[in-house]
Amino acid sequence: METHRPGFQPENLPLDNSSRAKRAIYVFGLIMISNFMAICAIFYQNVLFRRYDGGGGVSDQEFDLSDSFILITAIVQFLIYITSVFLFLYWFRRAYTNLERIEESLPNTNNNMAVWSFFIPIANLFKPYYIMEEVWEKTQELIARLREDFRVDYSNLWVRLWWAFFFVGKAAQQYAFRVEDKAVELSQYITANNLYILASLVEIVSAWVVLVLIAKISEFESILFREIQFLKSTKSPAN
Repeated sequence: METHRPGFQPENLPLDNSSRAKRAIYVFGLIMISNFMAICAIFYQNVLFRRYDGGGGVSDQEFDLSDSFILITAIVQFLIYITSVFLFLYWFRRAYTNLERIEESLPNTNNNMAVWSFFIPIANLFKPYYIMEEVWEKTQELIARLREDFRVDYSNLWVRLWWAFFFVGKAAQQYAFRVEDKAVELSQYITANNLYILASLVEIVSAWVVLVLIAKISEFESILFREIQFLKSTKSPAN
């Protein structure tokens, strides 16, 4: 049973962020699919490499097909990645803006820095994490100020997983690229491909974590919107 807490009466409703969240969730789902496609393409290339290395016959058409599959997959991944960056930041900025609309003073930053923090050297190693942590905690804290039965999740598990997989995924991709760049023998190219497959698996998990994180914060925002709307609807009209 919901128990509403008296006293806290925010003046502004949060701006609707649900459509931005849905688009961001959708594109991170596409990231998972595109990485699965990449795994299939690289695995097929490794099959051809192993067959060739073992003395089996591999036609030029098979190698050309493999190269084309990898190239198309890489282009699709790049386009989806660029789209995901835009849609994620589009959603993230609105999530922070909603905190500013309700909470008069936020200690960490402003909604513009919620975007630019990802692009500023050195700061992009830690600032986005702290901003996401603030969105996660303060959105829930605002709900808790309106509802006595709401408990804030201060574990920040999904925020920590998001940031951890973000760096692990990038590191795995960079390591695979370095191994491939130094490869001379066919066995070394096979090793590099195996590393790319591992990196793609990490990216799939990373995209899933982001998807869940966005969905959870979006749910908090919906609860907050309903609570403030309920509070305004029960307010006595001014005399």
